[in-house]
Amino acid sequence: MKYTAFWNWIFFLFIFAVYTTAIQNMTMADNDITCTSDAICPEYLGERSFCSEGICQCIRHHHTNNSGICIKDRGLMETCESNDQCYWGPEMVDKMECSLGVCACKYGYVKHTGRICVRYFGNSGLRNNSNIIIITVISILLTAAFY
Repeated sequence: MKYTAFWNWIFFLFIFAVYTTAIQNMTMADNDITCTSDAICPEYLGERSFCSEGICQCIRHHHTNNSGICIKDRGLMETCESNDQCYWGPEMVDKMECSLGVCACKYGYVKHTGRICVRYFGNSGLRNNSNIIIITVISILLTAAFY
């Protein structure tokens, strides 16, 4: 019985990690505003928006800030005044910040090939997610074996 509780706890932590990652990967554009013409969108998202397939969107190379207004994307090493200006696609959400007037990788991340920030794990260098997947699969298989 002790093993079952342990593996249930491991499984819970895995599900929580997957859910947390999914929430972090959500972009600011998840609040869809329906539209029938371009004239409607600036009222909600500002002048840098348009209507596409019935949904208001920011123009290319723009995203919604914390106030829900479309602003220009700013990548690594570009000037900024606030954290919500630093955005370079959904894969970079929560990985950049405005530091001393320049978009930079947040603490715990390092610049990698161009404009991408990746998690840094000390002397072990960059770590890929395949280790986490392997451990998860083994945990699920072991949990199934005990039932």
